[in-house]
Amino acid sequence: MRRVDQDRALRHPLLGWEWDWLATDPSERVALLATGGGGPVPKVVLRLAEQMEAAVEAVCQLPASGEVAQMRRQGGDWTDWANASARGLYAFDWGGWTGDGPYTLVTVPSRPLAVGQLPPGVAAVARLFRFSVEFGDAIALHLPDDV
Repeated sequence: MRRVDQDRALRHPLLGWEWDWLATDPSERVALLATGGGGPVPKVVLRLAEQMEAAVEAVCQLPASGEVAQMRRQGGDWTDWANASARGLYAFDWGGWTGDGPYTLVTVPSRPLAVGQLPPGVAAVARLFRFSVEFGDAIALHLPDDV
């Protein structure tokens, strides 16, 4: 069992709980990020955790608009990530098998969803955090320590 340092626990109040959140990239594409119980979450997202949970649920209820263009993980059950990509989301998971990060790309959508295609309230929540890298060019996503 790995010991969690106190600083990390203070920065991650959801430590130990699987939690999904949305983010955008510079092209306004949308990604689903799964914490795996240990991935960091930006403070701005945590402040609106209930709204984020509702937004994730709303996006997961969208009808499929495409399929998985690329599956970057083998073995295990990646159904949730594949379902997200069928709805146009890039899907990332924290740390793969080690749990040490970063957020790594699991699935790529065949028809990426633009944040403007979402209902306004869901789009506003998805825009809470924007990565500086394009999801289509990313294999991994890193969060700065100060977010």
